[in-house]
Amino acid sequence: MTGLSGNFAYYPLTLFDGLAATASIFVGWIVEGQVDVDEIDSKLRRVMVKWPLLAGRIEQTDKSHYRVKIPLGQLPKDYKPFTLTSTVSGSPITDYVKLPVPTQSEVLPLSLFMRSNVPLVASHWMARNLPLMQWHLTYFKRPGQEYTCIGLVIPHLLVDGPGFGVVLQAVEAEMLGQKWDVPPPLHVGENENELQVFLDRLQSDMTGGRTTLELPNPSEYPTVSIQGLWALVTFLVWQIWQWVWHKADRRIMLLPQNAIEKLVDDANNAASREGGGKDHLSTTDVLTAWIYKTVYADETNVTTRTNLCNMDYSRISPDIQTKNYIHNCFTPRQYPIVTVSELKILPTYVLASWIANAKSEVSLARSMFSYQHLQESAKPSRSFKMMFPMDRINADEIMTISDMSTENVTKFDWTGVGGGRTVCRASKVMINIPVLMANVITIVGEGEDGRTILEVALNARRMKSLEQGVAKLIEDASINS
Repeated sequence: MTGLSGNFAYYPLTLFDGLAATASIFVGWIVEGQVDVDEIDSKLRRVMVKWPLLAGRIEQTDKSHYRVKIPLGQLPKDYKPFTLTSTVSGSPITDYVKLPVPTQSEVLPLSLFMRSNVPLVASHWMARNLPLMQWHLTYFKRPGQEYTCIGLVIPHLLVDGPGFGVVLQAVEAEMLGQKWDVPPPLHVGENENELQVFLDRLQSDMTGGRTTLELPNPSEYPTVSIQGLWALVTFLVWQIWQWVWHKADRRIMLLPQNAIEKLVDDANNAASREGGGKDHLSTTDVLTAWIYKTVYADETNVTTRTNLCNMDYSRISPDIQTKNYIHNCFTPRQYPIVTVSELKILPTYVLASWIANAKSEVSLARSMFSYQHLQESAKPSRSFKMMFPMDRINADEIMTISDMSTENVTKFDWTGVGGGRTVCRASKVMINIPVLMANVITIVGEGEDGRTILEVALNARRMKSLEQGVAKLIEDASINS
């Protein structure tokens, strides 16, 4: 193999990626035993050889566009394909987390999973010319309490949630000595982004009248809009208000499998009995509806208009699949505006059916509408403007409930590098602002003990409502069994 000697591939990212430039994705695991850091280093290097994109560096080409500079061929000794650091804690792990992890607990300290100077936004990666993947290990070696905390931070600019899952699956397979689907090789110089090619072709067809695709009117799809500086300021002020005045905080909640099964069975039985429902409501839709209702159960301002917010991550083009395209691609789902009063009285199955219907209405027209708004926000302007993927026109509050459980993105088997059972997982989208982003809940996925992990950021009243709801859900399932 030849040395670098200018042998770089350049892979352009899209405006969907650019919107995520101000965030990073973190995932962490607490694993029984002591993983072998040298073995991890060796296996990661094998991944980079097969998938050199992951060894690249971020570059910015204009205000809103980025690309990845990717080394091809054998890497010189002074080129770091990833960052891997480790430390040994002098304290027992029980100083930080109770084991086994209780049903409700504080979030795990990020210091166990990352260095203090870890990059958080794309500009940090570029300013310091940092590798994309930032790994950190913290060892706990007290006899009888031997654990390893493993953390990974990666720029959100590079991947979305499902794409991150594909990267983790490749790393896991390599560490287990298993085969995995290696992406097609890139060539020296400029490469094409297949999503961008599709978007450009479709936009050309729309301009030339070669397609019947019609985009929605703004009033038909208010979930996507262009907003100015005032919208951003009011959004941040609301977050500060939740954090300072209403004591917003973060917690982890674990839902036993039997509690979720009973919740879903009850909702489907009610749908059949009272609503004549023929379609089976999914676990995700029922759980999302139950969380949404429970969070607002004790709210006193019943006229507050709320709106659920999350994304569809289909790759827009029918020829592109997530396993072959790890980068950001999303279409905001449009959910009904629901007042607190309505949330209090709506049965869970009705709300779950509304959620299911909204998810089914994602379309190519809405995807292109979103992309055109990204293009508009990227145009030169004297004033600040950005695309907001949430209904800030009709809603007073946004409730973000993200689902990472479908592919169980963060589930990882560490036995290939000397680890044992994973006892806890954590994940977070990190933004470089000193404010907790409240009214955000992530359904992380199912842990090895069968419990579903929720990562929760709510104000004190809503947190208490959800804590009480979780306790009652578990109690009802216990009585039923």
